[in-house]
Amino acid sequence: MPNDELVDPFAGMIGVANRQYIDHATQNGVTRQIWRLEPEGAPAESIRGQLRKLRREDLPEIGSTDQDGRQLDLPENEGVIEKNFFIFYRRRNLLVWHSNGNASNTNQFAKLLSTIWNCPVTIDPLIEADAMRRLLKDGVEVKNLQVSLPRPTNGGLYPNNDFSEDTVRLLNRSGGDRIKVSIGVDGRTKERRGKALFNVAKEYISDMLSMGASTLKADVIEDGVCHPIDLIANRVQCIQEAEVDSKYPANDAMFDLLRAAKDECNDAITAYFGEGDRAME
Repeated sequence: MPNDELVDPFAGMIGVANRQYIDHATQNGVTRQIWRLEPEGAPAESIRGQLRKLRREDLPEIGSTDQDGRQLDLPENEGVIEKNFFIFYRRRNLLVWHSNGNASNTNQFAKLLSTIWNCPVTIDPLIEADAMRRLLKDGVEVKNLQVSLPRPTNGGLYPNNDFSEDTVRLLNRSGGDRIKVSIGVDGRTKERRGKALFNVAKEYISDMLSMGASTLKADVIEDGVCHPIDLIANRVQCIQEAEVDSKYPANDAMFDLLRAAKDECNDAITAYFGEGDRAME
């Protein structure tokens, strides 16, 4: 049965692999399933798997040249499958994630885990250490915040909170395809409004990234000096390439690519979590 007191995400993933928990749920008409979880190591220090999205809505048409297309007719219990590969590491609760715009994002993965484990789950992006230190430092204020967000093709892609609901509502009413917001604070005022804007920026960073933000910048005032931070460019991420003759490389090859990505980003990961006595494990 799901445990509302789960405190160890890695143990929770092992529980899914061992069928202690269910491995799927339907949200906003889309079924997602954690598929083929495989612990790695003895004892296990990581676990690899796939997040599969089974879609029955907005199916593509099929046909041939000079003929009208026809709807793809699927059996009732089947759907079009899109997937993300991932490796979850026990140390640091680190998730290495394959990004696939046709499948799911980490916010949707967190929602699924929240349902499976019956407890709140969040998955936050790693930001390069210098930008993160500046953003979290005591006494820092935000002078300006710029955000650009696309209209979602599926409202379920956006987190379920007031910020995202208001964003979707504004886009729907205006008929626009993208919303751009720039919030600034008048530095001449005596009120410390920059601190309030700083708190807003911290609270919604993860949500705005999962909503597909193409711009997410902040001008941070530190010790009287303005420092620009680009939270899109400063995410810990990389691109891996492989030659394929199908939509995805073979499963083992995908996991090799994820390990290569982790190795490439290792310095940034270590800088984010810290080392020695200052490490966050």
